[in-house]
Amino acid sequence: MLAPPPRHLGHAAIAHTAPPRELVLILTGRCNAACSYCFEAGRPEHGDLPWDAARRAIDVLLALRPREALLAFTGGEPLLAVGLLRRCIRHARRCVGPGTSLTFAVTTNGTVLPRETARFLAEHDVALTVSFDGSGQELRAPGTRHRIEGVLQRLARSAPEWFRRQVRVTLTLTPDNLPLLAESVAAILAQGVPEITVAPAAGPRWPPGPEIESELDRQLARIVTLVPAAHSGEREHPVTLLREPATRELPSDGMLWCSAGSPDGFAVAPDGTAWGCPWWAKSLQRLPAAAEPVAEALFLGDVRDPGFEDRLAALPTRAAGIRVLTHRRSKRSSLAECGSCPLLSLCPACPAGTVREPGNTDPDLVPAAVCALTRASARARAALPRSLPSILRELAELSDRLSTLAARRA
Repeated sequence: MLAPPPRHLGHAAIAHTAPPRELVLILTGRCNAACSYCFEAGRPEHGDLPWDAARRAIDVLLALRPREALLAFTGGEPLLAVGLLRRCIRHARRCVGPGTSLTFAVTTNGTVLPRETARFLAEHDVALTVSFDGSGQELRAPGTRHRIEGVLQRLARSAPEWFRRQVRVTLTLTPDNLPLLAESVAAILAQGVPEITVAPAAGPRWPPGPEIESELDRQLARIVTLVPAAHSGEREHPVTLLREPATRELPSDGMLWCSAGSPDGFAVAPDGTAWGCPWWAKSLQRLPAAAEPVAEALFLGDVRDPGFEDRLAALPTRAAGIRVLTHRRSKRSSLAECGSCPLLSLCPACPAGTVREPGNTDPDLVPAAVCALTRASARARAALPRSLPSILRELAELSDRLSTLAARRA
């Protein structure tokens, strides 16, 4: 499965009553790759999402006219169903109300992107995330590196303004490609890519946390020296790990901290079933036993069935009883206790990673790779000058917090 754009954490979801504003359509279970860490490995191949299910999901998203709405497409490889993708975008354009700002996002492995498809994405200003591991790509899917690099180069030439604003790369970190991280970042930046996100794979058997952290320190130090232009402080670093992250206000321990239990978004699998988050779509992947109760709580039935909106609204109540989705401050990794960690509000830990940790049945255990990456990134950022965009963002966040505090006192 290709990771969709991340949703925000920190919802006090039980009290959340806003209309849904994020929809992930898993357009197809088909894929032309066999990536070594894919969650869908070993499952029978699924077909494409039926049009009536896709249309119904889009209509639910837009019916209550949210101020902002995101329609994201993933797979499988979503561009194998490019006709369905085009139909969904055109339908959403026709249906969106005047009060809604609608954006589109596609995550692809980058190997199925002919010129006509790229032109359509650019014309509709679709945010495109290419899942590409740079120098480690051959470990993941042999024979694909040079093809993807060629696609990125062509996109940069054919639609430079869209490429600069809307095209990004996500690098999935594994135990095998970790020693190649700096080399991989350099290879991706050489294609002109403006932004790289790095995230550890969930599921592989990682070495002990201190070993991961030590290697990350070495790799990130090399990346800092690879991108001297970013050291001027005039723009943000192209590697998002080295940008000052936005902090999140975490709810109290008994409340949901993961947006998978919030009704402001949902995902639809190729068989038409809907879920609070695509990572829990049981119909599309083999889930470990520890994930089964979570998947059941986040299951919303078929998006075409009557009463779907009521089930979506009731999602927080079902999810609130699942320990892995709550009690964020009580969690820990082999490296640190989360409750006493100064980086807790910056940590991108995900419950899906916890249940996929090999042999783990503890809902409070954060994978060591996530913790190590958070800690090593903070140390690397400290070696960089502050960028003007990050300073302005922090000032805006401070202003928002002061306004909230003043409103409470009033």
